[in-house]
Amino acid sequence: MDTAKFRQKRLRNELKKIGKHPIEGIEVLPSECGTFWWFLMIGPPDSPYYGGHYIGQVTIPPNYPRKSPGFKFNTPSGRFTGALCLNFGVDWTPGYYIQSVLLGVMSVMCDDKFHGSGMTVQSESVRLKCRDESFEYNHKHLSKIYNILLEQLDEH
Repeated sequence: MDTAKFRQKRLRNELKKIGKHPIEGIEVLPSECGTFWWFLMIGPPDSPYYGGHYIGQVTIPPNYPRKSPGFKFNTPSGRFTGALCLNFGVDWTPGYYIQSVLLGVMSVMCDDKFHGSGMTVQSESVRLKCRDESFEYNHKHLSKIYNILLEQLDEH
């Protein structure tokens, strides 16, 4: 199977898996061109992000899953500063899935450790301010995609 067909099949299977087993607090939406997915991450309980809505993108390289996808947050959070270079102490392998990495990103969001570039640790007051302003930010800067992701969230 050529790389493009393998990539498309893998992505379809990942979306099916997410459809059957939705990720608590995370919605995903593939772009029409297939080169990236949008995601909406709801700030988890017991964190300064609780209830905030954080939109980001998963950039899918042409040779995925052999090469890792890229992750970027669009909504300010006080934790992530754009493109993430994740380092969980292991190298990427095709055995990893976007779903599991998104869960890892949510976990990293809630701790104050450095896991790679694109991360910061702002004061709790800054993180709370970002959380409170996340809805307005998304409506102002990412309105179309935000509304679609909210509709999906309501369906679950």
